[in-house]
Amino acid sequence: MPTAARIGDMTSHGTPLTPLVPGVMGSLNVFIGGQPAWRAITDVHVCPVSNGPQPHVGGTVLKGSTSVFINAFPAARQGDEIVEGGGGLTKSPWDFPLFRLEDKRDE
Repeated sequence: MPTAARIGDMTSHGTPLTPLVPGVMGSLNVFIGGQPAWRAITDVHVCPVSNGPQPHVGGTVLKGSTSVFINAFPAARQGDEIVEGGGGLTKSPWDFPLFRLEDKRDE
């Protein structure tokens, strides 16, 4: 069962899931372990990693949960891909063990 993603969790690039505008992204009323829940489609991650002169830029999780929604958006889960504007892909946050989604990952 996948775990929920939240602001501040580490991505597969080794950097924290960081909103485009601090304090603005993530759910305003759903918290997991004291951190705002991360949602697919609407929440934008800023990735500070670059491949030499090509920055990754960051982006959104395009496909989240098909059965768990947070504020009408699919919940982002551990392992969901963030499609980055610089052409890269990163996986959304690593495991937060206290909150598991009752969600069947459809791949």
